[in-house]
Amino acid sequence: MDLLKLLIADDEENIRNGLKNILNWESLGIEICGTASNGKEAYKQIIENQPDLVILDIKMPGLTGIQLLEKLAEYYAQQTVNKFDFKMPSIIILSGFAEFEYAQKAMNAGAKAYLLKPVDEELLEKKVVELSASIRNSTHSAFFSNLREDILQKKSDSSEQEFIENDFVQKLLFCVETYDKEKLEKNFEFLYKKYVDNSLKEAQVKKDVISILLNLRNCIVEKYPERDFKETVKLDFVSEMLELDSYNVLLEHFKSVTDNYIECFNSNTSDSMILKVVAYVKTNFNQDLKLENLGELFNCNSAYLGKKFKSYTGVPFNTFLDNLRIESAKEKLLNTNLKNYQIAKLIGFNNTDYFFMRFKKNTGLTPKEFKQQAGKSVDEE
Repeated sequence: MDLLKLLIADDEENIRNGLKNILNWESLGIEICGTASNGKEAYKQIIENQPDLVILDIKMPGLTGIQLLEKLAEYYAQQTVNKFDFKMPSIIILSGFAEFEYAQKAMNAGAKAYLLKPVDEELLEKKVVELSASIRNSTHSAFFSNLREDILQKKSDSSEQEFIENDFVQKLLFCVETYDKEKLEKNFEFLYKKYVDNSLKEAQVKKDVISILLNLRNCIVEKYPERDFKETVKLDFVSEMLELDSYNVLLEHFKSVTDNYIECFNSNTSDSMILKVVAYVKTNFNQDLKLENLGELFNCNSAYLGKKFKSYTGVPFNTFLDNLRIESAKEKLLNTNLKNYQIAKLIGFNNTDYFFMRFKKNTGLTPKEFKQQAGKSVDEE
């Protein structure tokens, strides 16, 4: 049986020495591959030595244990997409703090266990044995092997695939920026259809969707450094998605992560409220919408909402609403055999004469003239 590799990182030399001798590591199937006295040195050694296990002090110079965990999570997430042969080590955090907040931060950042100093020998051994068994039983090696084979087979298509992926990421980015959940849903449906129709292997689907989500996250972080998006949205989804085993569950998780992106990006910003109002209007334009009702729905003064709406969209609320309705009317005039009064009702106009007036003002044509200009036969109403 191959020995698992262990790295010990603590800024106190006596603790490092104590941990080296506290257990009979070899009898547990483990060898110590190195020690580190600060966070930066620990990061360097982890990247160079690729240990399976790390015992890490939460409070060190250079990088704290939490900061190191976050840095490692980002590094290994990228390796998952690009290298396919490295995986995040299982990390045991040591701390002198019993507070729940520290433990929660450590576990959220990717730690597998949280032990208090002074270290209890039996508890440490129990955790090490549990994590060692988990590492040895991991199916990730087989996953990466299959994935590497898939990528090599598709290597000739890599440039085209990269172009398609980048284009798709930009579409998702626009949805996030504009809080357009309707368009996000359509992009999700496109992705789902692509994988189902092409019957791609599960491994390839995992690689693709993780790559898309990481690239989308990186685009947001680079374009909007002031949003602190990197700290708000963690990389937990990578390990979670690697464990999923069906198209439906995998793609639903992809949808959940993108929904989280759009909410996190648009929360706590000066435009977050108006973005949600605009998104609501785009989805519900065929309803009886008024600023007063929207003000009640979004807990703000209707006059203030009207000013914010015009400032953000460039047009008054009623003009924006009418434009949405007229665009929907055009689509129905060209693609259905509905009567004008039926279309008017479907898009939110209760008065057919008012619909005619708004349509003529918006397009310069009557509905009948619009259909004729588009070459569609016209029935007398």
